[in-house]
Amino acid sequence: MPGLFSQFSDYFNLNRAERRGLIVLLALLIMINIGSLFLPFLVENRSAAEPGFEEEFSEFFLKQDQMADSLIAVSSLGVPVLSSEKNEVEMFYFDPNGLPVSKWKKLGLTEKQITVIKNYENKGGRFEKPSDLQKIYSIDEADYKRLESWMIIKKNTVEELTLSLHDFDPNNISKSEMIAMGIDDDVASNIENFRESGGYFKHPSDVQRLYKMDDDLFARLEPYIKIESAEPDYVSTDSSTIHAKISLVVDLNRADTLDLQQLRGVGPTFAGRIVKYRDLLGGYCKPEQLLEVYGMDSARYTGILPHIEISSTGIQKININTASVKDLIKHPYIEFYLAKSIITHREKIGRYADVREILDARLIYTELYEKIKPYLEI
Repeated sequence: MPGLFSQFSDYFNLNRAERRGLIVLLALLIMINIGSLFLPFLVENRSAAEPGFEEEFSEFFLKQDQMADSLIAVSSLGVPVLSSEKNEVEMFYFDPNGLPVSKWKKLGLTEKQITVIKNYENKGGRFEKPSDLQKIYSIDEADYKRLESWMIIKKNTVEELTLSLHDFDPNNISKSEMIAMGIDDDVASNIENFRESGGYFKHPSDVQRLYKMDDDLFARLEPYIKIESAEPDYVSTDSSTIHAKISLVVDLNRADTLDLQQLRGVGPTFAGRIVKYRDLLGGYCKPEQLLEVYGMDSARYTGILPHIEISSTGIQKININTASVKDLIKHPYIEFYLAKSIITHREKIGRYADVREILDARLIYTELYEKIKPYLEI
């Protein structure tokens, strides 16, 4: 027994350096154990001392969700992205008014986004134009750009049923008579302003050129438009002063800023805007494009409409077989995803044989095609 104890004692016999190391190790172990006991209290105190600590975490995860949502816009063009909860997206033409929840999910929206949209509808909200969807706070810029080209908003049939139409001459019908027929006040005012500025309706199609006269409304009015009055040689003002009818006509695609300033209500600044926007477009195709010029209102537009014309020559066109994305997005009607879609489809088919073939590309629908067609070539 004493021999066994002696061997055991010799085995655990430590020199001075080893004893010091053992003491330091034991001290560290004790400090770690004590620290683990107080750690929950330290974390709790930090959270209490910083009220925004939990909000920062929530905001971080919300941004992660938004980033995942925005990747859908890229994935819709065939670019591979990391997986997210919205990994199955089906794009189709839709009217956002009354769209079922299941359809919104197919379009790639989250439960939270759909809930906000439905709450808006339940409170009586209605989407009158695609840009109204962008006003929903849960819809970010990427989702709106992805959905914008697929939205087709139907007219409110309740408003259309209020029309009580009969034959009329747009050159002499009064504003009150137009309103009694159910024509919108803005449209009636534009017809009246057009006449007062020296304009004269020679053909029913002239009515269609007016601001806020959409295709659906004109289609209903056209059968009742009967132009019977002769074109007057003079136009009277309210003060009974007789003025010769103005014969000035300016070509929007050839006029410089000095020519444009001859138009009523167009000064140097506004003339510069018209020319600048003409350069961005590559030339005007129809008078209504003047309404896209910054600051142009319906009153000014109807005032100058009788005195402008548009030459069909000189329109600058983009070759869709050679243009890059950078070339395409220079045009104000073509945004990035649309340009990317046109290029992607070109790479798929090899080359466009006809401009109409871009209708087979994603994000292109008939109305948009008609809008950009005058500026494209092969």
